[in-house]
Amino acid sequence: MWIRSAFWVGQPEEGAEEAFTTGIDTVVVPALKALPGVMDAESLWPRRLEDGPPAIFCQIIVRFATLADLDTMMSSPERLALRDKVIEIGR
Repeated sequence: MWIRSAFWVGQPEEGAEEAFTTGIDTVVVPALKALPGVMDAESLWPRRLEDGPPAIFCQIIVRFATLADLDTMMSSPERLALRDKVIEIGR
């Protein structure tokens, strides 16, 4: 199995936490799961950071059966289109 991770470091703007969380869980993760080559995707929401790591607010893990599947997703036009949604949600 192959994975690809995305991290959001720091906090969303005050008052935007719920919109960010909802956007990741209801728009981004389902869209990732639908991309060609993707086996599964999930969001992780660390609530307790220990030993001084970066302030990770969210991590997304995308799973692939093969490296070829990862390459398929990375080069797909659907992924490129999804990036605009991710950028908008992250603002």
